[in-house]
Amino acid sequence: MEQLLPAIVRRPLTRACWRDTRYLIVAFVTGTIGFTFIVSAISTAAGLSILIIGLPTAVLLVHCDRWWCQFERSRAAAVLQRQISARYAPATGDGRIRRWLSVLADRQNWFDALWMFVGFPVSVVGFVVVVTVWVVVATLLTLPIYAWSLPGWVAQHVVLYSIAGPFVAIAAAVIGA
Repeated sequence: MEQLLPAIVRRPLTRACWRDTRYLIVAFVTGTIGFTFIVSAISTAAGLSILIIGLPTAVLLVHCDRWWCQFERSRAAAVLQRQISARYAPATGDGRIRRWLSVLADRQNWFDALWMFVGFPVSVVGFVVVVTVWVVVATLLTLPIYAWSLPGWVAQHVVLYSIAGPFVAIAAAVIGA
């Protein structure tokens, strides 16, 4: 336990902690954009599927989906500090049109679309947790500075709050880390 406490206290001051925090905050934005894109893309391609333009639209959207998920993989690789590869099948078929449409049958493309759909709720939860933890820690660390100004504080001043505030903040940081 004696060795664990210094590591926990130092954790918020490390690059890894800030890298993880940045990843979760940016994931909220990218998750929102990706979710919006995939829902509108599938709706557009499905709506245009009765026309000849539906298939080319679907192929174009699959290529945009690939690009977006490659961007997400590079962001995750920066946090995990290792490459994340995608296993896309090569274009196959006897003609130009068949090779062109073969991307619609690739499983990895469907996994990418599923990630864009599922990534939004996951990123919302991560964003809420990281922002809540950092706000609680900042609030508890600064509690001795402003607690005297809270209504009823002068009449009910408890010295324990002033003394214990920073320690409770450290405990909150430990729980959040």
